[in-house]
Amino acid sequence: MTFDESTDEFRAFVRGWLHEHAEPYRHDVVVGRGPSDLPAAREFMALMHAAGLNGLTWPLDAGGAGRGDVDAQTFRDETAQYTLPLDPFRIGMGTVGPTIVDMGTEAQRRLLCPAILSGDSIWCQLFSEPDAGTDLAGLRTSAVRDDGGFRITGRKVWNTNAHRADYGVALVRTEPDAPKHQGITMMLVDMHAEGVTVSPLRDMTGNAVFNEVVLDQAFVPDGMVLGEINDGWRIAGRMLTHERGAVSSGVGTDGKATEAVSYPNVAALWHKHGDPADDAAITALVDYYVEHEALSLLRARYAQLAHDGLSGPVDHSVSKLLIGRANVDAAERATRILGSVAVYEDPAVEKAILSAPALSIAGGTEEIQKNIIAERGLGLPRESDPSKTMTFREIIAHNRQQGS
Repeated sequence: MTFDESTDEFRAFVRGWLHEHAEPYRHDVVVGRGPSDLPAAREFMALMHAAGLNGLTWPLDAGGAGRGDVDAQTFRDETAQYTLPLDPFRIGMGTVGPTIVDMGTEAQRRLLCPAILSGDSIWCQLFSEPDAGTDLAGLRTSAVRDDGGFRITGRKVWNTNAHRADYGVALVRTEPDAPKHQGITMMLVDMHAEGVTVSPLRDMTGNAVFNEVVLDQAFVPDGMVLGEINDGWRIAGRMLTHERGAVSSGVGTDGKATEAVSYPNVAALWHKHGDPADDAAITALVDYYVEHEALSLLRARYAQLAHDGLSGPVDHSVSKLLIGRANVDAAERATRILGSVAVYEDPAVEKAILSAPALSIAGGTEEIQKNIIAERGLGLPRESDPSKTMTFREIIAHNRQQGS
């Protein structure tokens, strides 16, 4: 990293602010503390925004701080020992907001972005559908022209935080007679509007973070279309790039499920409960430390490349792939190192172990990341897909004939 005097001053400011406002969220004060208290999370978010610590790299006209990637990495370094209650806002800060900054109109940036950073609005993504599987471009949710906007009808699933979201960013089909990737539009949906129904989906941890969302003639005004009509697939690509960057860098994921099995916490639990003569546990702990430091250096390297304007087309995918694997490895290592302590000492550790596999999927599966790296990074040919030359209506008719 390249640090100058201003970076040192910013680090000192962040460190002092955290000492004053975030001590209750230090790992050694409370482990695995999540954002269950939404009013308290909003209050903390507002404090950060007032201090200029949200949206560090966002432009000033979007409510951001207008700083660079090095300062953003400095902030992540200083908050690494905290579990800040930012989880409700991670999709807005790490995924939706940056895409609105990049692709939205000036009116959308001024209307929506400051509310994301202040904690006044929570966002979710409405992408996946029960009948589309991993083929996101096969979505069937339709948007039909109505006076001054569109009426959306369809079902979305696996929508994180939809049960408490104020807005959702949805991919919808606006032109069924175009090839499936070309007839998609991105729209910004008021989750409190008539025709929007959210049903929580409870997972094996006992939580209901994911949801199913039914859209029944839900109205979206023209001013809430993000980008051009039928250009949603390109914008979705930009948004997913931001999502991979957020997942890999930790933006807005403070309080995430794996925090309880982070290296510092596992080491602290082992020193408290472990057997000093257990060579296998010690070896696993050393391996975990090495991986922890390597990933920290990787994040710092990518931040420096971004700061210097040298980011590569697949940096986020490489980082997301490695960190997704590391999340799963963290849960396995915690189990080997802590043994039964992983279950009875801290419920957050048990929850993290159960939740870890899902985090290797968030932002795109390993297979998707490998395809991106192969095609965009290594220049390998894309897989053949005859359906790309067919309109979406033709694909549906063909699938019906085939009985699928």
